[in-house]
Amino acid sequence: GGGGGEGGGDGGGQSLQPGMSTGRFAVCGRFVQGVVGSPGDLEYVEDGCCVVEDGVITKFARTPEEVSEALKDVDPAAQLKMSAAELCCPGMIDTHVHAPQYQFTGTATDLPLMEWLQTYTFPAERRCADVHLASRICTACVKKLLSLGTTTAVYYASIHLQSTMKLADICLALGQRALVGKVCIDRHGGEDYQETTEQAIKETEDLINYCYTCQPETTGHGRLVNPVITP
Repeated sequence: GGGGGEGGGDGGGQSLQPGMSTGRFAVCGRFVQGVVGSPGDLEYVEDGCCVVEDGVITKFARTPEEVSEALKDVDPAAQLKMSAAELCCPGMIDTHVHAPQYQFTGTATDLPLMEWLQTYTFPAERRCADVHLASRICTACVKKLLSLGTTTAVYYASIHLQSTMKLADICLALGQRALVGKVCIDRHGGEDYQETTEQAIKETEDLINYCYTCQPETTGHGRLVNPVITP
């Protein structure tokens, strides 16, 4: 879940801190979440708690009795009390993020699509052939999304395999659940931003294998970063 605000605690434990993904801890306070089986409805819990073990929510308590029971096996030092200005909700999911385009976020809105691609997008993505530059851009992008509560994202990178692999590394290091794809362009990409169909297929396969190799002890939903096939 994502926490709102950064205020201090109001007694009974620590204040809510980001990045607590290992071991066992509990978050106590106000919660807002969707209702299973009832799309569009929200549940509000005034004084509940959730228990997290190694990054997985194992218990959620709504009543005082349930909270007391849930906290029995949690070290008091690991019981995080949200302040009156905070609440906890499930993390946001962004299903379409072009990480290289973070270079011109909020600008370049003056052209129709095909002109926009040739004037702004492809030049920005072409620069990501420089892995060090791509790393700085993608790090800033992932950090910004996490700071705004987006805990899962589906990423388009660029046509460059090494830079796409670096994006997967960054998501893994920063703890964002991600689906990462290498962009495939075999036409209309402009000068120096195009590949053959064969190259696109091979490097997409290489990315898939790389993402699996990076997390050898995990499979399926347990894998934090997964590869996707991107058009």
